[in-house]
Amino acid sequence: MILPAYRNIIGQFLGVVCCLSPFLGILYMQSSINATEGLGLLTNATSFSTLIISIFLAPFIVSVAGTKPSLFLSSIIFTIYTLSNFYPHWFTLLPAAALTGLALGLLWVAMYSHATATALKFHDALKETKENCTVLLASTTGVSVQVSGMVGASVSSIVLLNLKTTVNYNDSFIENDTSSCGVYEEGHEVSDVLYYPLIGIYALLNIISLFIILVFVDNFKSESEFVTIKTQLYASLKSLISCLFNVTVILLFPMFTLHGLLLGYITGDFSKVFISDCIGVKWLGFAHAAYGLTGGIVTFMTGKALKCISQPLVVFLALLLSTGMCMCLLYLERTPQILVIFLLTIGWAVGESMIMTLAPGIGGILLPEKKEQLFAFYRLGMAIGLVTSYTTAILMETCQQIWLVIGIILLTGICYIVLQISERLKKNKTSDNNPTVV
Repeated sequence: MILPAYRNIIGQFLGVVCCLSPFLGILYMQSSINATEGLGLLTNATSFSTLIISIFLAPFIVSVAGTKPSLFLSSIIFTIYTLSNFYPHWFTLLPAAALTGLALGLLWVAMYSHATATALKFHDALKETKENCTVLLASTTGVSVQVSGMVGASVSSIVLLNLKTTVNYNDSFIENDTSSCGVYEEGHEVSDVLYYPLIGIYALLNIISLFIILVFVDNFKSESEFVTIKTQLYASLKSLISCLFNVTVILLFPMFTLHGLLLGYITGDFSKVFISDCIGVKWLGFAHAAYGLTGGIVTFMTGKALKCISQPLVVFLALLLSTGMCMCLLYLERTPQILVIFLLTIGWAVGESMIMTLAPGIGGILLPEKKEQLFAFYRLGMAIGLVTSYTTAILMETCQQIWLVIGIILLTGICYIVLQISERLKKNKTSDNNPTVV
């Protein structure tokens, strides 16, 4: 039994990495390599728009079809998206991006469902309790997503490292104008000699993921009949609607959206304005690899910090750090210095990763009985933030986008204070209704 256990664990890990790496690698570059008329940003926005739909449908697809077909179908769609980038135009990228958004939600549910099912089936063989094994494999799945981002980003920079760039410096500094960096003439233009091999490598990774999922991953399927699934769907939708009017969910929603905005800005306008335009597109991958590595470390440290530091202090520290980074981007003169750009990227990763850790964690603590619905709203808020970030990047200057982020940070802080007051009043009311008997 130990071999099938490791076959599923390793198979899922490698399958997810090979499936997601191309998508994330291209995601980071879209705003730069397809900057004309905002095609890249609109492509990213389309992906996360349809993700909103798949958030609610994916659990039922996985329960009916099983984890392996869901993973395989997702990987096929991601392959189609990668191939569409061989001919990046409106009529190829946007339909593929719409499908990819649906696949992204399906992949998300399938990989965590498969990890849970693997833990439940093989925990004895792995000599772990069900609870410990489930947490361990869920964490491994989360790590696979982080690794995917770093692999996808690194591949692009390694391939584009030989991209030759010419620097033009302007004598005058214009605030919030990308020319203040000394724009690279080829800052976000990649020659076909480098572009097609890069997309080819990504496509090869997608094909490898299909093979891995097909050969190494078992199918875990719900035994429920369709009628039961239909009943569950109705009950789940009813619960989601009731959760929508929950005060706690409403007060946490700005934080959910903030996470999406922070993530959308770093993968969208920041990538073009502060990386491609300042130091060249060939550094995009390395910058995002550093971002992912920093995010993983900060996520771990935030979890540890919450054990010894009060939650409100950590929340306001995260909001303060994010605000500070916004101010740096607004008022620091852009410069074609690699170290400065990397420090800005890492600084943004710190605030975003803290919010990413805190947002679902706070909700899970306050609403443990509705955690599934809450996490659905978390993903919904995050998707809305991402779509908002990508679409506003087309319509607004980067400084206006940053002010939008600052506004949501302020709203998040206010809502969190109200939430804390509300929870304190609930506790006081509960203690008054249940006096201690002496």
